[in-house]
Amino acid sequence: MVELDDRFSDEAKMLARLASKASMEAVRAAWARGLSVTVLEDGKIVSIAPDGTRTFVKELEPLHFAVMAIENAAKRMKIPSWEMYRRLKARNLIHNRLLSHYDVLHTQGIDWVAEDTVETLLNWEAVK
Repeated sequence: MVELDDRFSDEAKMLARLASKASMEAVRAAWARGLSVTVLEDGKIVSIAPDGTRTFVKELEPLHFAVMAIENAAKRMKIPSWEMYRRLKARNLIHNRLLSHYDVLHTQGIDWVAEDTVETLLNWEAVK
């Protein structure tokens, strides 16, 4: 289960718990059908078989992580990736959020990171 520290609002913590629970339910459903799941674990892309066997797929680099976050956030907002990139770059959030906080963010699921990226962007756009 995802645990967030005091820097995050109660709402963000609740959403993280819900997302974590939904993710685990999806994993169990995939395993019940005999399918492997692919996850991020400590900056690595890993495939986990129903029997628990883990297969290393690839090391996730910070830049690849940022690209994945931008693409998934753009999908969530139903805008092109280039538009999300432009908006994040205009507020220096690619460097100051995605890359600077890679060590923490990459341990979260990509859906959570995408939602957090959207929320952060909208908050910054509302202020400036």
